[in-house]
Amino acid sequence: MLNIAKSYATVWKIEDKGKYCSGRISSSKKDRRTGNYVNSNWNVRFIGNACDPAKSLRERDKITITNGFIENIWDKENNRNWLTLIVFDFEFADGRNAQPTPEGFEETSTEDALPF
Repeated sequence: MLNIAKSYATVWKIEDKGKYCSGRISSSKKDRRTGNYVNSNWNVRFIGNACDPAKSLRERDKITITNGFIENIWDKENNRNWLTLIVFDFEFADGRNAQPTPEGFEETSTEDALPF
């Protein structure tokens, strides 16, 4: 297992599976020798606190993964590796709140809350 904190990604596909969301994301890193970006594509599973906010993700959304890990499971039966990025928490790059709003709680603007 490899822990992840503060990694940037682009969402390409997301599916609601009930207790979790799965999909595809990509990340990139600049190659210092060439100046070009090298892209990586990942199978992803959003669980825990990340599951409900992930349901609102759309293709090309940018996110910052704040808590997650990579698991690599060997399937002896099929003689194959299953590499999956598991995300526990993330933030939307556009500033949207990734935490769901508690039931019965309505957000109010700070302008409405001021007494003057």
